[in-house]
Amino acid sequence: MSVRRLLRYFLASIPLAVIYYTLLANMIYYGEDARMLKENRRRARYLDTLEQQVREADTAIKLLEAKDGKIYKSIFGTYPIEDMYHLEMGHNLDIGRTLILAKRVNEQIDSIKSNLAYLGSSSQHIPSIIPVVGCGVESIGASVGRKVNPFIKSVVWHSGVDIASEQGKPVICSADGVVASVRRSDRSEGEVIEIDHLNGYVTRYAHLEDIVVKVGDTLSRGTRIACVGLSGRTITPHLHYEVLFDSKKVNPVCYFFASLNPDAYSLALHKAENSGQSLD
Repeated sequence: MSVRRLLRYFLASIPLAVIYYTLLANMIYYGEDARMLKENRRRARYLDTLEQQVREADTAIKLLEAKDGKIYKSIFGTYPIEDMYHLEMGHNLDIGRTLILAKRVNEQIDSIKSNLAYLGSSSQHIPSIIPVVGCGVESIGASVGRKVNPFIKSVVWHSGVDIASEQGKPVICSADGVVASVRRSDRSEGEVIEIDHLNGYVTRYAHLEDIVVKVGDTLSRGTRIACVGLSGRTITPHLHYEVLFDSKKVNPVCYFFASLNPDAYSLALHKAENSGQSLD
């Protein structure tokens, strides 16, 4: 082979060598390039994890705000004036603005914690549980409003909520307080306990039996005070339960939020409002 031909092959192979080197350099990473590529992939995975956590936090915020709105409306008769989440975020998930909102929510939580610390145990004096052990939504009967009286078969005003239960089930105090009165009778509401929660709230428990407290006793939420009975005028064992705030009777079902999840809470409100006949 002549020198000229060899030189021609050599010169022709130079562009191919450059192309091969370029391809290999882009496919295979060495040293610092390899370290940076590995770090970028790690950060990408971390970002994916953060985005998933933000989505989960967003869902949790929506559920909490839904429950908060229902509780607020049930107590104050209206929804909160400003729904910050929807005002700020609309219906589209934006990670940057969600992180800003999460920071604000964190600040609000810190503020709430500070307020609770300042208030001490006063939150324990607000009725917030179903006062019959083991009872849930399925036990909720007619609540406050115009209901059919089972004895006279006419529509009359019903001042509390009926909680159906088997006789002898423990009745518990729905919040911290002091026993204001105990009445033992076979007429009307039968045996009744009234508890003053020392903050404007008073609760009344009727159709009882086996009362175990007396006037002046200091009680904690969850303390057993009596059993479900058949005393007074009632067609079946149940607890007639009333909540008063500043002497005004309110819907007791609105104060079961600590015993029920959001769906069960909504169902209990709907069931109580649409039960047409009381049990007493």
